[in-house]
Amino acid sequence: MRWFSYGIIGFGILGVCLLCLSYVQAAATTEVLRQAMAALELKEKEASVSSWTELPWGKISEEECSSIVAETMKKLEIGPEQYRIGAVHNGRQRFMTAEAVLENVTIRVLVESVTFPDKGRDKEVSQHYLVVHVTEYGLNKSILDKYRQKVSDIIANFGETPRITTCLVGYLDGKLGKEEWAERINKAFQAVHATQCRIIYGENFASGIGYTAGIPESVDSNHQPVNVNVAVRYSEFENRTYFIIGSPVINREY
Repeated sequence: MRWFSYGIIGFGILGVCLLCLSYVQAAATTEVLRQAMAALELKEKEASVSSWTELPWGKISEEECSSIVAETMKKLEIGPEQYRIGAVHNGRQRFMTAEAVLENVTIRVLVESVTFPDKGRDKEVSQHYLVVHVTEYGLNKSILDKYRQKVSDIIANFGETPRITTCLVGYLDGKLGKEEWAERINKAFQAVHATQCRIIYGENFASGIGYTAGIPESVDSNHQPVNVNVAVRYSEFENRTYFIIGSPVINREY
């Protein structure tokens, strides 16, 4: 049975190696984003990790949605006394949500069910999604990396490969001209050795996407790999210019 013991040990070592590799990849992503943030000399505000997956079930009851939310919170080491679960119905959409506000960290868990007619058939079909969003205030490196890995593992247990987005937010006091927006977006890309795909401009914002070999994962955009997204917007109310640096793309409002 020696070969069997070796096999168990081998799989155990492989499992540990995969966990370590996954953590290293998470740390690499946040470190690259921090390099871009540092190059712009921003005042740091917050960091966030979002992950989602489609749940592989045809139908889910409201009780099952609530159970998924509670189980996710438990795996994030959030006790039931630290949050409340709420339900929202909006036509064909149903949301089960929970939010925990901790010291320097806010955690939101959402299960969304969408029902729509199945074309050509006299019935309805449903799709269900699990979303976990963690926002950390103060940009504590160890906290962000820890939650990024936890969220990834939790999502993977419920569905398919998790889609993960990491975003850092910083700001400068005052208003910058649009030409300065482009200069700073380019500077952020240069700091992480990223090739820039393009910059788009809106009335009050600009956004650029690119690719760097320093981040392991990427998505496809017009047949090009993308894993860095830098956006800038001006807040007239606060008189601040905000920069959002995300990977692979920014999945929040500017």
